[in-house]
Amino acid sequence: SVLPPADRIQITGIPQSISGVTNPLALLAATRDSLHTSFGLAIDGDPETVLKRLCRPSFVKAFNKDWRRLERLGDVELVEANTPALVEVIFGGLVRMRLSRFRELGRFDLLTQATAVDFYRNAALEGLSDGSVRLFGLRVGEALIAVQYLLIHQVTVHALLISIDQGAVPNVSPGLLIMGKLMSWARGRGFDYFDLSVGNQSYKEHMGAVGSGLRELCHGITVRGSAVSAAIEVRNRTEVFVRSKPRLLKRLQGLMRDLRRLRGGSE
Repeated sequence: SVLPPADRIQITGIPQSISGVTNPLALLAATRDSLHTSFGLAIDGDPETVLKRLCRPSFVKAFNKDWRRLERLGDVELVEANTPALVEVIFGGLVRMRLSRFRELGRFDLLTQATAVDFYRNAALEGLSDGSVRLFGLRVGEALIAVQYLLIHQVTVHALLISIDQGAVPNVSPGLLIMGKLMSWARGRGFDYFDLSVGNQSYKEHMGAVGSGLRELCHGITVRGSAVSAAIEVRNRTEVFVRSKPRLLKRLQGLMRDLRRLRGGSE
């Protein structure tokens, strides 16, 4: 009753519990299982050994190997953006690297929109005073090779946005390196959960993160809203079918990348 007039309500990615407490929104009869999964790691104990104790051995081995490769190239530093000037520099690097990477992959990114860029930049600047946002860069010498944008809430660190310069250091995974370092940083400051957010990217399971099923609410209020909800349901079922056919999925993903590149070239 307090919401403005609308044709429909859609809430995706509803966690079934929050900080160990059942989420009442997920219990509504109108909710259903989401196509999405959230991943994260509970972290405890000594910060210096958190990766060795909690992550998969294959990830720890790859992490140590890549870190040694970086150190052979120059001084390696995890830099926190703790001043307005550093926020501007490191956030600027995040946007630049992310757009370049997504353009290469032929994928859409929200940071192509100036309003989204301004929102995240302003939140990072506000985080300097209230601690709600933390921004980190991984630097080798003078080169920034990865940036991680974190949200902080109670005892949880949420890894929200990440960007990497994959071409800066061949045969190294900058994204996994910065996240591994930030897990140790988070534990050192008393946090006990590292949230890797929504998405089924393979690196999350490689790290040893645990997946949690999500719920979603899609409810039509008006006739128009109900029609849209029905259309979205058909689209979701189609997506499930396509994802169950790896060859078909790969072919369609390639087609979408080509279309986005063509669209980008025409602009």
